[in-house]
Amino acid sequence: NLKNICVYQAFRNEVSCDKITEYAFEAGKYVFVPVTDQESRTMEFYPVTRDTRWVEGAYGILEPVLEEHTPVLTGKALILMPGLAFDKDRHRIGYGGGYYDKYLAGHTGHVTAALCYHFQVVEGILPYEDHDWTPNYIITDKEQF
Repeated sequence: NLKNICVYQAFRNEVSCDKITEYAFEAGKYVFVPVTDQESRTMEFYPVTRDTRWVEGAYGILEPVLEEHTPVLTGKALILMPGLAFDKDRHRIGYGGGYYDKYLAGHTGHVTAALCYHFQVVEGILPYEDHDWTPNYIITDKEQF
């Protein structure tokens, strides 16, 4: 029963988190979104509200307008992750930036769940490396594992 939930701004044909975000606000959760730093190839999660102003950030993905003292996520959270393809062993292929892998390697203890459509789950095992992060759960429009 985590108070913090990290969502993402859907990119291309990713599953939208908009309804989850609205539910989280209604349930009194704190909502965070990733903001990437392309130079260091890292990301941090920042809080958002219904009143957040947005700007197009890295890769054309909407990011919140940050104030000078906007705090980063410090507590444990449910982190929802996007991706391109997944297998039944919960390996994922993203867009190749490794942002989630790097973030989760340095920020342990979170619960992670990747959201995708059923057709994005492939038979067999996707190629992966030791540093690739395997989400705790994969949730599709038809199943979860």
